[in-house]
Amino acid sequence: MTYESRHVPSKRTSNNSLRKRTSHLQNLMFCLQRMSNGEVVFTLSEGKLAKEFGFTTEQIYLKTPHQVFPPHMATWIEKNAQKAFAGENGNHELTIGERILFTSLSPIWKNGQVVEVIGSSIDITDAKRMETQVRIIGEQWRELNRDMRAQLEFHSSYDEWTGLPKRRLFTNLLSLAIKRAEQSRSVLAVVVLKIDSLDSINELWGYEAGDLLLQKVATILMEKTKGDAIISRLGGHEFGLALPISGDPKRIYDSLLQVRDLLSLSILCNELELEIITSFGVSLYPNNGDQSELLLKQAHIALSRARETGSGFEYYHMEMKRDAQKRMVMVRELRKAVEDLHFLPYYQPQYSLHNGNILGMEVLVRWKHQDRGMIGPGEFIQLAEETGLIVPLGEWVLRTACMQWKEWRNKGLSPGKLAVNVSAKQFQQNDFVHKVESILEETGMDSQSLELEITESAAMYDTDKAVANIHALSDLGIAISIDDFGTGYLSFGYLKKFPIQKLKIERSFVRDLRADSDNEAIVSTIITMAHKLGMSVVAEGVETEEQAQVLRTHRCEGGQGYLFHQPMPAQDMEKLLKSNMNNRNVPFNTAT
Repeated sequence: MTYESRHVPSKRTSNNSLRKRTSHLQNLMFCLQRMSNGEVVFTLSEGKLAKEFGFTTEQIYLKTPHQVFPPHMATWIEKNAQKAFAGENGNHELTIGERILFTSLSPIWKNGQVVEVIGSSIDITDAKRMETQVRIIGEQWRELNRDMRAQLEFHSSYDEWTGLPKRRLFTNLLSLAIKRAEQSRSVLAVVVLKIDSLDSINELWGYEAGDLLLQKVATILMEKTKGDAIISRLGGHEFGLALPISGDPKRIYDSLLQVRDLLSLSILCNELELEIITSFGVSLYPNNGDQSELLLKQAHIALSRARETGSGFEYYHMEMKRDAQKRMVMVRELRKAVEDLHFLPYYQPQYSLHNGNILGMEVLVRWKHQDRGMIGPGEFIQLAEETGLIVPLGEWVLRTACMQWKEWRNKGLSPGKLAVNVSAKQFQQNDFVHKVESILEETGMDSQSLELEITESAAMYDTDKAVANIHALSDLGIAISIDDFGTGYLSFGYLKKFPIQKLKIERSFVRDLRADSDNEAIVSTIITMAHKLGMSVVAEGVETEEQAQVLRTHRCEGGQGYLFHQPMPAQDMEKLLKSNMNNRNVPFNTAT
């Protein structure tokens, strides 16, 4: 059940707007007015509970609370309605039979006077039951629960979409579970579970589908653990579990594997088939500590390792803490490097697979680390993405590469197309197109010779913005290519929305490319479909003549990889351009 806490506006409202706001809520909302004789009467009733109580607006119109509600609820409403008409707010938990209602009254002002009172009752029965289920038997648990109820409002303790405890409440409950495990000399597993596929689902199907997925996951977790675990929605993509283990501690691995298997299946949400991809991080009491915050932090560290390695499941150990500390140091050093521009652009040529000419080059970047020397992009680009440093770094790479291209042209060289990678974060910046245009004007770079490489995820993150940006860039004469095509969810049908000039086949399809192989069939299909849409194709990661020959057979226009040249600094690239002008010999076999 979804629990929602809404603040009643203090300004003018209307019956129509009230109906719209309450049509989807699991609650009761009503309007009260005071008659000239001082009696308080109802003028409107909306919400699911109104139907369950068996009355409508027409049935209660101009009736008093005692004519509608049980005596104790009616007495409270009348008493506090008078206070509300005097300008005071009021709220209370009321029990009707087996139901518990959180009821509040708020005045509505107009021209300095209270003209009506808005009342609301939210059914919190299920939430109270959950609170009871997770309460540890004993006075210590009850005392803590009373303290928690005094400190926390209901809406700040439970997640809106899943009804599960939020992080702060989970941490308190975890502390009690640790004490109980200590008393029983048992093991407690603290688990952080992340829904890795949630971003993709939000991008493809919208946030409503993502919210449905979260609710499904919560249901699966509660059904699987059967009340033995404390379950929490920690926020975002993450759930937390505190799972007591009796007997062999190895049972935790088997139990979580069963949960992961359940969550790894595609589930149906509103006729949408959604694929759940999860990662687990686990810490154990007493092995890893006896403090709730510490165990939760360790489980997060283990989760990060599980996602980095692709294993999907990791226990915490001390090496992970050292790795996390190293990451913090690297973030600090990377931030400083971006501020001081301690980077160097490298260039890797792209060759025609049919005549051996240089078609252009891709700009890559190296980090000039003061202690470690040159660091390749594989070690820091993802970190730059996660921290947002990719935006200023990417802008610097684009500006520097455009200046270098212009310098080569002034020397009479022919560098061809300059391909620059653009991250998803860069591409989604509101002023991205303006920045690109400014850099072109500043450097004198020919827009017709600039190619921006974007990933499939960048094109899909915000479709409307992506379409607008790509069209605006195309209007400037800039070519757009899709980098690492085949690794995401972008289809050829989707590509037709964009004025894309080129596809770059991801290197994993080229790595094992041989005649009559499965990869050949995939590559052939990509090339054929791209050509039908008027796009050219460049293959990344070409390392052998056999790969080049297969690509050539299927009429792939260009190749890039170690078969031709490794990425090189600007001075070496300049030498290659000069050599290419003086010597037109093809650097590899182009026979078909």
